[in-house]
Amino acid sequence: MELKQIAESLARELGTSHQVLSSYVVKQTPQRTMPLLQLIELYIKVKGEQAFIKNYLDQDSLYKEHGGFLQRSADSAGNTWISFVQSVIAFGQI
Repeated sequence: MELKQIAESLARELGTSHQVLSSYVVKQTPQRTMPLLQLIELYIKVKGEQAFIKNYLDQDSLYKEHGGFLQRSADSAGNTWISFVQSVIAFGQI
């Protein structure tokens, strides 16, 4: 899934209450990643960290190893961290 498709998916899941931010982010993505990061942070605030990890951990285009802007890491116990620069934005279990 491309970044724009991910933005659209996040926007759909958040629903109409966040329509203004969501439509702005979709228009700005993929040229700019900061609006998408803001949408991801909003998604995490509304739906929770575990929901983001469950639904978007496998969206490779978000992550640095595939040209994205987020970093993902996991330990042997199944704990997963998703971070931007030095800040953890989501922590959960896979």
